Amino acid sequence: QRRVRGDVIPKDGRSEVDSDPEGARFPWAPPAIKDVIGTEFIGKDGKTVTLESLQGKYIGLYFSAHWCPPCKAFTPELAKTYTSMKAAGKAFEIIFASSDSDQGQFDAYYAEMPWLAIPYSDRARKEALSRKFGISGIPSLVILNPELGIVSSNARGRVTADPSGNEFPWGPRSLTNIDEDPSDVNEFVA
Repeated sequence: QRRVRGDVIPKDGRSEVDSDPEGARFPWAPPAIKDVIGTEFIGKDGKTVTLESLQGKYIGLYFSAHWCPPCKAFTPELAKTYTSMKAAGKAFEIIFASSDSDQGQFDAYYAEMPWLAIPYSDRARKEALSRKFGISGIPSLVILNPELGIVSSNARGRVTADPSGNEFPWGPRSLTNIDEDPSDVNEFVA
């Protein structure tokens, strides 16, 4: 992507400088999604699932943790929606990005989920994804299209309002009901 003089490259320059005081990654341009999502994930059977095998599917990145009460409430809702969408043949997969404190918490929480996961040991990838999508609170659900473009950076409210997945892939609406989830009211043209 071509940069123009005056472009703001990092949205959070201070944390970029703090994490790279020598400037090795200067000018701290945000990475492309394909460069941070990774190429391998854990399947429910413990086998590796590749990004290539997900070609043609929408991908949900689910940021969550075992210790988070809102996450514990949302995960079963999301699992029901996921299961019904898969049964309906929708081209969709979810990848869990854990904010758990240790491998044991990750294992216990992931056992409750029917989808893929980023290996817990790959903390750098999880952190890079959190930075890429500006995740500051959990649970968060980001929906990517099959080309890895962002459909929704905040799909949690859409899933809650549409548990059957009729409005999938939960992209921007021309009219938003702020009674459902007002958190992204300033993200789209009114």
